[in-house]
Amino acid sequence: PSQDGAIWALRWMHNTQAVNGLISKLHSTENPSLKKKLLTALARLYQKEADYDGSWWWSTRPDTRGPYYVPVRWAESEKIEKAYRDEWMKSNATGKDFLASVANKHRMNLEGIGKIQAGPKGLKTKGATVGKTSIEDVMLALGKKKGNKGEGKKILNKLACVACHNVNPADPVKGPDFNKMGSRLNKDQIAEAILKPAATISDSWVTVTMKDGTVHMGTLVSTDDQTVVINNIAGIGTTLKAADIKSTAKQTSTLMGPGLANELSLKQFVDLIEYLHSLK
Repeated sequence: PSQDGAIWALRWMHNTQAVNGLISKLHSTENPSLKKKLLTALARLYQKEADYDGSWWWSTRPDTRGPYYVPVRWAESEKIEKAYRDEWMKSNATGKDFLASVANKHRMNLEGIGKIQAGPKGLKTKGATVGKTSIEDVMLALGKKKGNKGEGKKILNKLACVACHNVNPADPVKGPDFNKMGSRLNKDQIAEAILKPAATISDSWVTVTMKDGTVHMGTLVSTDDQTVVINNIAGIGTTLKAADIKSTAKQTSTLMGPGLANELSLKQFVDLIEYLHSLK
């Protein structure tokens, strides 16, 4: 079928019943060939085409990456990601290579699995972009340009950030929590965390080493005298007994790669920071 026909077919498949059916079959089958087909189908359904809001355009040159021009997550994306990461955790090296290749092909932007797309290719920009501007000038733009948090929210939804960070309070914590970010960091600090992720690792991104040598890595969700709760990058929580923990340390590296905002214009970057800072 044509790419347009494939897009329309996938739109009809973007429903809870279809996703639940695919995941149920994935869990019940032991057929390697069928599992690959199911995982590929789930990868295609992980995102959908963004509603056109006037901020980007298709142009006359066909986009051969497909099946979506500007992919965004939807209501079932989190469920699909969990199923995909569950398969990743129990796969051997060959299985991981397959999962990474499928994730790359469908631009899933899953931290730790395949490649992360540097920026929203379909997002129309005006003027200089972040990737072609010195960090100093990007930071100066924060003070010179007025941000629009409404536009910033739209931009965030087109970036890979939402795959590993939760914005809504009801969502499970995956990577360091975006909720109440504005009450913890000022605008300059938020911008620096995006531009230089390896230099600004969150205190909640930790490694917990147990007395038996077991290691857990993820986001520290809660801790008290009895238990410590840590969520992995898929948002799956593990409750640990405090008495069994040998040490808890802030991680020295991050899964977040540099350049995620490179394709944004300076104004779009300012809008993004304005929105993130409004989360209080």
